[in-house]
Amino acid sequence: MWWFYRGSTVVTRLRGRKDMDIYSSKKRNELAKKEFYIYEFLTSIIGLWPLQDHNFYRKIRFFFALLQMIFFTISPIVQLSIRCGHTEEYLDCFLIVAFGLLLFSKLYFIYTDRHNLSYILNSAFEDWELIRDENEIRQMIDCAQTSNKMATIFYCSGMASLVSYIAKTTIFDEPSVKIISDSLNNTVYLLGHKFILPGSCLYNNINQYFYYLVFVNQCGQMIITCSTNLGTDTMFAAITGHIYIQFDILMERMKKFGKNQDDINANSQELGRIVQRHQSLILSAETLEKVYNKVIFVQMFTTVSVLSVEGMSLIISVNDKNTVNFIKSICIINFMLFESYLYTYPADNLANRAESMLRAIYSSNWYDMPPHVTKNLVFMMMRINLPPYLTCGKFFYMTRRSYMDIIKTSARIYQYYVL
Repeated sequence: MWWFYRGSTVVTRLRGRKDMDIYSSKKRNELAKKEFYIYEFLTSIIGLWPLQDHNFYRKIRFFFALLQMIFFTISPIVQLSIRCGHTEEYLDCFLIVAFGLLLFSKLYFIYTDRHNLSYILNSAFEDWELIRDENEIRQMIDCAQTSNKMATIFYCSGMASLVSYIAKTTIFDEPSVKIISDSLNNTVYLLGHKFILPGSCLYNNINQYFYYLVFVNQCGQMIITCSTNLGTDTMFAAITGHIYIQFDILMERMKKFGKNQDDINANSQELGRIVQRHQSLILSAETLEKVYNKVIFVQMFTTVSVLSVEGMSLIISVNDKNTVNFIKSICIINFMLFESYLYTYPADNLANRAESMLRAIYSSNWYDMPPHVTKNLVFMMMRINLPPYLTCGKFFYMTRRSYMDIIKTSARIYQYYVL
């Protein structure tokens, strides 16, 4: 797990060096690569990293992952249709179907919009290369540290959920029993195979070699699941965090505007750069919303479904005094809550930062400038009145309040169907 901490460790070490050449292009390029190193590693496994060469090997990785997610979803659907298994197995099937649809959506939507994501990431790398002010680079380093810390906590939560689920299905669950009769009509009980994913009814009569093949394939499906879910979510948080920290930097520049009232031409050029930079950030935010609004919709729908299902599993575990299933349900609920917050928190910050630009304008000395200098500020103020909210499938804005609404909706669904 050394690569989980590599990005934040390098940033911390460089940040602590007082003799660091903050204007060195090589250093800034290194910081830019370390900011997205973890997300590049995870998404490259399945061919989702937007800056990869779109060659044959990337297509093979992506279509293999997409095909595996289809099988990942179909198997529990078939098991539900034949009505085989006990209650916990039904709930596990619903859980796998929900995650399968979510992962398929993330793979498809992010891959089809890879060009838009490439534009945003290239803009982020250009920011690291072009920004030379020491305080501004410090702000970007702090933001990168925060994103890496959030990613590390999220990975730990995801690994805890994965380990608890695999331990339950492969170690603590009782294997299925096959009842057969020998030539003397004596009843013989044989223990069935254990699988990571629900499938004891589908693969109950397979031979040993085919069992090993299915088991290894399910291990591969879990790797693809982790890479897709963890990589795409944390990449979204890192990109969104980078954009809203650029709004912070732009606000600081806006507050300094007009302090030197003697040089009108310099002020005019500076305001032109500020307006152009604001347009660029708005375009990046709108592009990000275009890529992720459908992903966020499926994510929120899945969160409501999984929280409701795991809530039922939690109550069943308490009634049956099943400690292992109780721990598994707690880990998955915690992971889903954290995953939803990973979308709502950066999205809410982005909208708030964009709205705060208006206060930064009024904090500057724009009113002491001649009209031909400040004429573009009117259009900038008009655009600020429409902040770049990230939406959930164009239905509602992603804010901290919407996060609480999602939790309340899950509780109401659980109350309706169970209580």
